[in-house]
Amino acid sequence: MVFFEEADIDTVLADSPDVITIASVTEPCLFDDHEEIALEQDGGGGQVVRVTVAQVKTTAFPNVKGDDPVQVNSIEYKVWRALVQGDKATTKLLLRKV
Repeated sequence: MVFFEEADIDTVLADSPDVITIASVTEPCLFDDHEEIALEQDGGGGQVVRVTVAQVKTTAFPNVKGDDPVQVNSIEYKVWRALVQGDKATTKLLLRKV
């Protein structure tokens, strides 16, 4: 796994077409909306669930927490979980559509 320094995150996000707004602050983000298999146990098939994730620069949104309202590309979501990544320069926001 490659760990980024905080200064690298601006470069990584500079070309992103996606933006996130939290509490009137708008910043670029890496956005992904996909399906994955969850709850697979004891050889069972599991369930297919939709996962919506925005990766942000941690210092841009240091106080983001669960249930905070956000907009990604003008679509409304609520933060389900905010997970600071191992590099501490980025935070992964798991989102729920409102």
